[in-house]
Amino acid sequence: MFGRSKAKKPKPMSQASVLVVDGHARSRELISRLLTRLHVGRGLTATSAEDAMYNLELDPKIADIIITDSRLAGMSGLKFLCKLRAHDDPNIRLKPVIGLSRSSDMKLYRSLAAWGISGFIVKPVGEQRLREVLEQALSGYIAPAPSLHLPEFD
Repeated sequence: MFGRSKAKKPKPMSQASVLVVDGHARSRELISRLLTRLHVGRGLTATSAEDAMYNLELDPKIADIIITDSRLAGMSGLKFLCKLRAHDDPNIRLKPVIGLSRSSDMKLYRSLAAWGISGFIVKPVGEQRLREVLEQALSGYIAPAPSLHLPEFD
């Protein structure tokens, strides 16, 4: 389940839409500005996982990639990822997800990778790193899961 998928040719970044899920307004604003500088087709934001899921269920094609913070009010980023991966609609279940965190916590990375992420960014988000993970996600990359056991969470 990791590596590059054998899917169709990657969508150009200029035609991609990215949904940023982060409870902190400054982080959303920073990432939105970086998406504009990278000439991403469309940047969308959500303040919570619940809001993001609601909008994805209304229109699964609203975003090509999701960037989610690990710490969110209500549902955590990991629980959000688990809910995405368990969704009945493959347009939601298979959506590329990039994890975002304020720390380089390997336990968090392992948990996210076990559920299938396309990349991981440690805040503050830099333009070059954001470009790299977006290109990975658009090419169908899934990070290798570091263990055979899926993580448990509260």
